Amino acid sequence: MCKTGTVKGFDQFWKLYPRKVGKDKALKAWQKLQITEALYDLIVAALARHVLTPGWAKDNGQFIPHAATWLNGKRWEDEFEPAGKTGSGSHHTQLDQVDHTDGLELDDNGNYRIAGDGQ
Repeated sequence: MCKTGTVKGFDQFWKLYPRKVGKDKALKAWQKLQITEALYDLIVAALARHVLTPGWAKDNGQFIPHAATWLNGKRWEDEFEPAGKTGSGSHHTQLDQVDHTDGLELDDNGNYRIAGDGQ
């Protein structure tokens, strides 16, 4: 199994995931996925896009699923609604003003990965 399939890969995912509840269940979901390097890159890139969507930014992040739900549902495969589509933005938490790509770097293929991961 590649480096990102280890608990360390999960720890990096958990650091990026905006809703910090149910860590044990999320770890179990992570382990079931048998993460490859390509899947890890896909998950991190999708997560970077999800955190910028209106659904995740509104109502104090109330509609951000638990990480286990997101992983078990393979939500990285979801289609994305453009961030400006609703025009309402967040009036409560300013999640739409947070740099959710902090700690990530964009590779030549347009995918996000953990900065300094060396892969």
